[in-house]
Amino acid sequence: MKIYAINLPRSLDRRAHIEQECARYALPVEIFPAVDGAALTADEIAAAVYPPAQKFLTAGEIGCACSHWRIYEKIVAEKIPVALILEDDAMFKVDPRPLFAAFDEMAIHGGGGIYLLTGDANNQYIKRNPVRVAGYEFYDMVFGARTHGYVITQAAAAKFAAFQRPIRMQADRWKYVVISEIVKVRIGATAIIGLHSSASCTTITNREASGGHGREFHSMLMRTLPWRKRVKYYLWKFLVKPWLPMVTEQVITARN
Repeated sequence: MKIYAINLPRSLDRRAHIEQECARYALPVEIFPAVDGAALTADEIAAAVYPPAQKFLTAGEIGCACSHWRIYEKIVAEKIPVALILEDDAMFKVDPRPLFAAFDEMAIHGGGGIYLLTGDANNQYIKRNPVRVAGYEFYDMVFGARTHGYVITQAAAAKFAAFQRPIRMQADRWKYVVISEIVKVRIGATAIIGLHSSASCTTITNREASGGHGREFHSMLMRTLPWRKRVKYYLWKFLVKPWLPMVTEQVITARN
């Protein structure tokens, strides 16, 4: 499996960490230069970001979204069947090699989508009809965050890249990927990838300064969707979701 690790060129300690982490399991990794949002000019932001979203997203969040978007473009251009995308504060909780081999096999037979290998506060998924990969169960996601470790197929990368051109939201706004129905997003019941302690001082985004988490931002994103999808989502939310077997994850803290 092709593995990319997003890293700001100036963050040499983080690069060393993710290279060492991959070396633990003899995983070849390509370091992908992150877009430094703080270095983007006003003109570059205007060209890259959906105008109504510009007032909500921080420069760091824009840089993070652009970094992931550029990898999607690379996956499509180079016809890579399936890839793992890491951020430089990721760490493996278990030996991931059997799982990666199974994803490679799945891609060969046409399996598609996005598979989150991480856990986070308030991730929600529907606990039914799991997709089983190398003994791990993956469920349809309802709400989630984090982009420090996920698998994406070429077809999913093409659809997500088109959806995020121009950038309209943070890289980990998985809820809106689900609502838009552009690609299936699943999350593992067991977290395969965790966070290193350096995650508490991230170099890519600054969530505390972001306006991209309030009601106004939510309304803006919903307005970008066709009215039929908005109606379908609200009907599902109020009439169907209450009856589904929902699981909400607990907070997963960074560890050394």
